[in-house]
Amino acid sequence: MFTLYYLIFISVGTHLAYLYGKKTNRFLWKEYFALITAPLLGTAGLAFIFGWKPIEMFLLGMIILPTLEWLTGRAYHKVLGARLWIYERYPLPGAYTSWLTLPIWGAAMVLLWLIFKSI
Repeated sequence: MFTLYYLIFISVGTHLAYLYGKKTNRFLWKEYFALITAPLLGTAGLAFIFGWKPIEMFLLGMIILPTLEWLTGRAYHKVLGARLWIYERYPLPGAYTSWLTLPIWGAAMVLLWLIFKSI
C-alpha cells in the first residue's frame, strides 16, 4: 500500500512542479528543487514508518542507478558509435548522466524497494 502512496505522492509532486515551471524555457534552480521536493519528502515520510531503510535505499539509488545509466550510455556509444542521450546540464564525465539526476534515481530506488518489499 505504501508503494501506491509513494507513487501517487511523487506523481502529484512532479505534476505540480510541471505546472510551476511549464512556461520556463531555461533551467532554473527553483524549478529543479520543486521537482525533487516530493521524492525527498516522500522518502523522509517513509523513514518515519520504516526507519533508516528508505534513506539507505535512496542513497544507494543515487550511486548504483546513475552508474548503470552511465555504463549503458558509454557502452552503447563505444559499440555503436552513436549516443543514446547527452546530458548538457551538469554532466558527469562523458555526458552519459548528470548530477541533477541523482535524486531522481534515488527516488526510483525507493520505489523499487517498496515494490519488492510488497511482493
